Amino acid sequence: NNDGSATTPAPGDWQGIAINGVSSYVGNGYFDYCRIRYGGFYTGYYPYGNLHFYNPNDGHFKNSISEFSASYGLVLAESPVDVRNSTIENNNNYGVYITGYSYYPSLGENDVLDQGKNRIRNNDYGVWEIYNSASNDINAYYNYWEYETISEIEAHIYDKDNNVNSGHVYFDPWLTVTIVEIDLTILIEGPYNGINMNTDLNTQGLLPLLQPYSVSPWNYSGTESVTSIPNSNVVDWILVELHDATDAVSVSESTLVEKQAAFLMADGSVVGMDGMSNLEYEHSLTNQFFVVIRHRNHIDILSSIALSESGGVYSFDFTSGSGQAYGTDAQKDLGSGMFGMYTGDANADGEIGILDHSFDWSDQSGESGYLSSDLNMDGQSNNPDKDEYWLINVGKVSQLTY
Repeated sequence: NNDGSATTPAPGDWQGIAINGVSSYVGNGYFDYCRIRYGGFYTGYYPYGNLHFYNPNDGHFKNSISEFSASYGLVLAESPVDVRNSTIENNNNYGVYITGYSYYPSLGENDVLDQGKNRIRNNDYGVWEIYNSASNDINAYYNYWEYETISEIEAHIYDKDNNVNSGHVYFDPWLTVTIVEIDLTILIEGPYNGINMNTDLNTQGLLPLLQPYSVSPWNYSGTESVTSIPNSNVVDWILVELHDATDAVSVSESTLVEKQAAFLMADGSVVGMDGMSNLEYEHSLTNQFFVVIRHRNHIDILSSIALSESGGVYSFDFTSGSGQAYGTDAQKDLGSGMFGMYTGDANADGEIGILDHSFDWSDQSGESGYLSSDLNMDGQSNNPDKDEYWLINVGKVSQLTY
């Protein structure tokens, strides 16, 4: 509902999407870069999950996600559709349910040029990731699984080994997920004191225990939370995006690997929920890694060059030069050769301008708390935020291309 945490979604909130190609109907369904969530409410009629291909003429499900269904993630009934580069996870029933006798889907061919690259995991409460009740054999090569051996994968696929009337599901060879460790160094202007960053919000007990980026414009659905702030050196929450791209110019929504809310420390390091460890992502690198950093009242930045790797750890230091962030004048010179993110974007629209002034100071001036208009992050919204930070930075814009 785009209302932050005022309401929360749940599996079965709606029924789902059905593509019908029966009889005289022409059922063509092409899904690219879609996220389908919280469907699967069963009324006695299809669809039986988030997405149901019912005897379609043609279609595909590519670069997309089906998750949190009260029933199936995908239903492929008499379906000659292709499923590629997609994630089917966290659905209450089978991840992919296949039925039919004449037409059948492809989840990845045994050819390096036509790999599945689907991530199928954590469906059916850990039982069946793929359930093939069709009489045809199904190709599902070069996909990612949560399991590492043939026997483990087979134990989560229902096919001819479980029912002689079903076809086989062929999955070998498959892909393995690589754990990527990210070591980042970032400064934000607001709390910077010339040496490191102040931790006033932490000291005053103002930092939230749940990541604050679930609201617009970020609409991040991550569940990162802590029972208490794990380290006295935590400055604030930030949002870190990992991208797999050929160069900084090509970074876009389509190159996004995963987002994580994280803690920014006083020395500029970025850590996970334990307050000390580097961030970890699950991804097998195709091109090069780039990172986007977002903060609730600072201008977003993107690494201008790829992260460097050593011993399995990918590192990047935004603070060491003006050219570390993509674009022109993307970071502020904080003095002594240190660079950081511009403060002043109180409404988080990617630009420091008059809207930031009217958006927050008219409502929050004189207040204390965890406030977007508190640009120096001392726990107070007052004239120094406006005069010493916002006014100086007016006109600065994000260099991100998406």
